[in-house]
Amino acid sequence: MNTQALLQTNLIAFGRRFVANRSGTPTVEFALIAPLLIALFLGTVELSSVMTANRKVENVASVAADITAQAQQIDNGDIADVFQAAQSILSPFDPASVSIIVTSVEADLLGKTTVGWSDGYNTVPHTKGIDFAVPAAMVIPGGSIILAEVQYDYSTNLKIFMNGQVTITDKFFARPRRVLKIQRKI
Repeated sequence: MNTQALLQTNLIAFGRRFVANRSGTPTVEFALIAPLLIALFLGTVELSSVMTANRKVENVASVAADITAQAQQIDNGDIADVFQAAQSILSPFDPASVSIIVTSVEADLLGKTTVGWSDGYNTVPHTKGIDFAVPAAMVIPGGSIILAEVQYDYSTNLKIFMNGQVTITDKFFARPRRVLKIQRKI
């Protein structure tokens, strides 16, 4: 007898015993265990969704910085393309809930870092010329680094285990590949 037929026979036998058993014990046990199993299943689905959103936010940050770091100069159309690519990566999550800032942090010859230029999607970018701290030795004197900052406000569909929103954030640094400083054209 093959495995499928054996499984089918055992399943039918179990069903007959379940229906024939009039003591109610299996029904009561099922009634007690079912809510716990359903809650466990729904919690697992929700946790999986939050983890997927977190991975997508990390991916958006790395792609936004990487695409920008490949350019020699960047204009409004280029930065719009970066933001469009970021929205595509977030699918199926709502792109209206994401904010992205792409910034060129530039160091002078003494190593002081300031914002060279910054663009934002669904948020206000950093102000040009302000001091901007980056991790030590991240930017060489006279050079720059591209920083992508992403914030996503995750809102659950189930609203059973999580009320409100969970804010997921990530930062990604990338060194310009072709030039020391990427120029921003309007």
